[in-house]
Amino acid sequence: MNLFLTHSQYLKKKSEMTAAEFLCDFASVSAELHELKDETIDRGRPPIHPVWRDNAFIISRGLAPLAIQQVSYWLFPSEFSHSST
Repeated sequence: MNLFLTHSQYLKKKSEMTAAEFLCDFASVSAELHELKDETIDRGRPPIHPVWRDNAFIISRGLAPLAIQQVSYWLFPSEFSHSST
């Protein structure tokens, strides 16, 4: 089954699509967003904010599950031992 859709496939009517094509079409955005835009369009300034806020967000969300896992290993060592006895 080919899940890579060509330009003509995602413009099919919903009734003509296979299940895989329907799911891919359902998960994708409209065809207008895939069209190239004119380079002269004023898109405004790019968003500017400190990178440390992005890094702090990622680290805080990434370290919390690891900390919970390590605390659970410490509190319940017998539950997580991999010995065969």
